[in-house]
Amino acid sequence: MGDFYRSLLFSMLVVSSCSIALSIGGCGQNLFKGLVEAETDEQRLAEAENLIDEKNYSGALAQLQKVDSDSNQKRLLQAAAQLGVAGLSVFDIIIGIIDGEQLSGNITFDQIFQYASASLFGSGETKSTRLEAMRESISMLLQAPQPDERRINNLNCFLGGLLTFVAIEDGNTALSQVSSSLATINSNAVGSGATAAECPGVEELDSGLSQIATVQNSLSIVFAATANCSFINTEAGDLNQVESQLSSFQTVGDQGCVETPDCGDSAACQALSLGCVGEKIDTTDAVAGDGVVSSCELVQNCIGSSCFGN
Repeated sequence: MGDFYRSLLFSMLVVSSCSIALSIGGCGQNLFKGLVEAETDEQRLAEAENLIDEKNYSGALAQLQKVDSDSNQKRLLQAAAQLGVAGLSVFDIIIGIIDGEQLSGNITFDQIFQYASASLFGSGETKSTRLEAMRESISMLLQAPQPDERRINNLNCFLGGLLTFVAIEDGNTALSQVSSSLATINSNAVGSGATAAECPGVEELDSGLSQIATVQNSLSIVFAATANCSFINTEAGDLNQVESQLSSFQTVGDQGCVETPDCGDSAACQALSLGCVGEKIDTTDAVAGDGVVSSCELVQNCIGSSCFGN
């Protein structure tokens, strides 16, 4: 067949195809566009759930980004995937609790939280990453379209309980570090201690205050996460350990801050009145009884006191 006839046959085929296409959408368009159903949000959510089951958490997060409609299901899957990326598989946490040899007899919520938190978070950068993932997950669930739904509330209660033990442990460590730094500064201050130059060692206070701020953030999230928990009630008569520590923290810590606290013979407390320390501890956001314990309140009210009931 000559080139002329080949060209003619090709043109006829194209014209014939376009004639058919015109009846279903026009020539040059995908002939099957109307026959292929677009992927729905429900399908994307199902795929994300499958990816989480396969522990492909990054893939699940990528799939969830394609979901247009916000929903409680999307938020739950996002939390599971986000925690999974940080090495905190919710399923593995529960299985670890069930299989844990440390748990026997009548298992209490305190045992569950303590066992999980002790074996879960690790240390150093790993711990920081996992704690941040947990705080972000709780905050995301609190902003779900129906935040009072049982699944959302129960997961937040569980995560809040885990975060409580870690925050209290870190809080005690940070308070001890800050207290020691303040006592050293108070002993070595020159003159009125108005500036950093007159306060040898004030730089060492910064890391402790940074940790205090992180603990304060975690505990604020804990109170928000556990506000509607049936198994965490800080106002009950018979308090378990988690409830007792949270209740004590809120009662003792949430008393506001003053520029010149009444310290008695506490060197750490006396250092709070030094100008070099005052520059680092902001008292403006501390309001007694507002339900939020600020970093200033943690430092001023919890040093030398039993803020965490122990």
